[in-house]
Amino acid sequence: SCRSQRHDVWMTAVRTVAQKRAPELLFVLLLLIAGVVLAAAGSGLTFFNDEWEILLGRDGFSPDALLDPHNGQVFVVPVLVYKALIALFGISTQLPFRLVAITVALLCASLLFIHVRRSSGPWMATVLLLPVLFLGAGWEALLLPLSMNFLISLTAGLGMLLALDRGDRRWDIGAAMLLLLSLAASGLGLAFACGALVEILMRRNPARFWIAAAPLALIGLW
Repeated sequence: SCRSQRHDVWMTAVRTVAQKRAPELLFVLLLLIAGVVLAAAGSGLTFFNDEWEILLGRDGFSPDALLDPHNGQVFVVPVLVYKALIALFGISTQLPFRLVAITVALLCASLLFIHVRRSSGPWMATVLLLPVLFLGAGWEALLLPLSMNFLISLTAGLGMLLALDRGDRRWDIGAAMLLLLSLAASGLGLAFACGALVEILMRRNPARFWIAAAPLALIGLW
């Protein structure tokens, strides 16, 4: 009898959580499906075009190898990621590179879900994130590992905005580090730097300008 009661209580708790968190659970399921679809869709691909510039043209860890721009943009973070993956897995398969890009894409979608949920609710966030998870028209942004530079910038930038909302010193330091990561991955980081400056201005807290100014100064030195 006690075991039956515990089972009933457990089932009731599960149903309650499922009802309250239905959109979040659906979003997690969609994340998993998107990850499987992207992994399957990219099977059989090999390194493409600009990837060879990193694989063969940036030997070692010299300043030139790390700091040379790619299409006029900062490219430090993708170069470091590629070098780490080459050291671990070599270049006989593209799969590890693609899995990293897929992971970053799903993390980016998750952070965007959190942002949208704040203003529009969880169900609307789930609906609006469907095109992001299954971006057929922008397949090259999800299937080509080199596009991780944009995905890293977007993910770090979204994380920076969430950290900025917390409003305490530790989170401000985290926001500055995430903004630097965004800026060091691609030119998209500049948009998030502008966003950080605008948010700080709107909150009339000039003492927090360093959050955007410090990363921008480092990119200026580059």
